[in-house]
This record gives sequence, structure tokens and C-alpha cells, in this order.
Amino acid sequence: MKSSNITGMPHSSSVSDMIGETVPIIADLEAQISEDLLMLDRVRIEVDDWINGIPDIEVQLILSLRFEDGLSWERVAEELETGEEKITGDAVRMICQRFLKQNLEPDS
Repeated sequence: MKSSNITGMPHSSSVSDMIGETVPIIADLEAQISEDLLMLDRVRIEVDDWINGIPDIEVQLILSLRFEDGLSWERVAEELETGEEKITGDAVRMICQRFLKQNLEPDS
């Protein structure tokens, strides 16, 4: 009596080994992602150090909430609001843009 081959593997030896070809690609991509994450961590530390070096605490908070935490301008404004003081997202954006223009653009 003849038994059946139920391994699920192809019967032809001419079929390429998809797993064998794909695993090294995945390993290379994982290595690249790890390198990119390390670089991102270094950049985040540099940005955090730069923001923490800003003498104006309000500007520090605005830049941190916007660029480190990724909040919208409106959410940044909400975080800055105190009991009586209201501030808009546009006002926060203008504070940020004014600071960056004064401190990052070369003198003309």
C-alpha cells in the first residue's frame, strides 16, 4: 500500500524556498529598524536638551508639547491655559514661529 505525502510541501524540487529567501530580508530590515531607532533616540535627546536650554519656560513648554509630544496647536493652548487666561492655538503657533525665526534663522 502506498502512503500519501501530507506535509504540505511542494512535490517539485524546482520550486524556490520562499522562507529561505525571505528570512534574510526580514533580518536585514530588523537590523535597519534597530539602527534607525537608536538614531531616533539620539536625536530625541538632542532635541530635548536644546528645548531645555531655552530660557523662556513658556516657550520650552510649547515646543515640548508640540514637537516632543506631538500635540496639535489647539491642545498645546489648552495645556497652557490657566483659570482666567485663555490662549488660542493660533497664538501658541505664533509664539513658536516667532521664537524659531529669531533663534534659528541666520541673520540677514
